[in-house]
Amino acid sequence: MNEQQHPQPDTFTAETADAVIALIQERQHVTFVEIEDLLKRGDLLPTAGDFSMSFTNQPNTLLWMGMSNAWIDLMEWLMRTEKIFPHPAEMLMYLVDGAVPAIPVWQGRATKSPRWLPVCFCTFPLEKSKQSKRR
Repeated sequence: MNEQQHPQPDTFTAETADAVIALIQERQHVTFVEIEDLLKRGDLLPTAGDFSMSFTNQPNTLLWMGMSNAWIDLMEWLMRTEKIFPHPAEMLMYLVDGAVPAIPVWQGRATKSPRWLPVCFCTFPLEKSKQSKRR
């Protein structure tokens, strides 16, 4: 999918998107905490808000909470345009980064109450990651 099919929302700048992409390219397996730190440190985007990011088909499976609308727009656009890809993450990654949501961790099935699905971001799709681990 390209940027012509998914125009960049006006809630963030190209500079902000490029900074997030550069962080993820450099480190790979980047958490929401690391992205939030970059956005705050660089004064690139307000991050705090009342919104949660989830899957459309599983609204109680939350990827991250307390987000601004602009931050969600940024992350959704980067994923839609295939500049970044979500990967499963260990809760330990978030413990090390100093932030773990105060809701139960998702256990692999849809639920009626909110659950957190720990993810990190890479610049390559999950399939490529699985293949490289098998070799």
